[in-house]
Amino acid sequence: MRRLQKISQALAVLKLLFEHFGDDISDTLNKPLSDFLSEDHPIWLGEMPDFAKVITIHHLLSHTSGLDATHQPLLYSPGERYRYSNLGYILIGHIIQSLTTEPIDSYYKRALFDPAGMQNTFLVLDGIPASLQNNPAFSALVPGFEKNGDQIQKIADKPDFSKLFTAGGIISTPIDLVKWQHALYQGRIIPLKLLQLMTHPVIEKSGFAFYDGEGSLYAGYGVDVLDNGRAMLYQHCGGTSGYQSKISYDPKTQISIINLSNIMEDNPSIFAFTNQLSNMISRINDETEDAK
Repeated sequence: MRRLQKISQALAVLKLLFEHFGDDISDTLNKPLSDFLSEDHPIWLGEMPDFAKVITIHHLLSHTSGLDATHQPLLYSPGERYRYSNLGYILIGHIIQSLTTEPIDSYYKRALFDPAGMQNTFLVLDGIPASLQNNPAFSALVPGFEKNGDQIQKIADKPDFSKLFTAGGIISTPIDLVKWQHALYQGRIIPLKLLQLMTHPVIEKSGFAFYDGEGSLYAGYGVDVLDNGRAMLYQHCGGTSGYQSKISYDPKTQISIINLSNIMEDNPSIFAFTNQLSNMISRINDETEDAK
């Protein structure tokens, strides 16, 4: 569940920065990567790139870094525009690991999943779905499929979780995700002050694929913020080989929409369906306000 992983990373790094640097982490978010990942860190492959002294955690969290590849020129100046970057969130994963002495999967369980009561959610750092089914904890894991035109093909060897690192290796269930939504937005995982920082709109995601909702869509930290002028909706969507997901939350009604699929397709119907439900919730909110 790649997009759940992004919001988990945002939570983890905000939580650790809060613990290390105190209540006001705004200055810390604007420190360069070189302040957190040393020149000899393995992620740099022997040489720290120049962008490490310019790009900040804020840029990584909001997908405004301009990153393309580790030793390639930036696509644009950091902060200039939005462009989704898995590499940015892999770097966040390494920053998280630098800030805790625990293995990162153990940290996620203790600091993020356990407070929400999530008993069937795991950060997986190695293996493929077929091999994981030998583990009793993953015995109910459904296989993934890919759809190309009218053809649907089962995928047994993807995704390779060792390649995803922290960019998309979370396995969960719909029930756990409902628990996650309510725990997160009620301030039981991170303080409400950090939640407000995470859900603050940073930059508009113009032309974003899979979105046909009503209103403007903005990038926050690991979460998308939909603003229709009357209410906010928080959502995140994405996928990896054989799997796709879209999760939405309306803070006013506290309604969660959890939509998961084990079919990867170019124009996923689950995204359109979730958009329709989100639009319906927004209209209900509008009608409720008009009736007051």
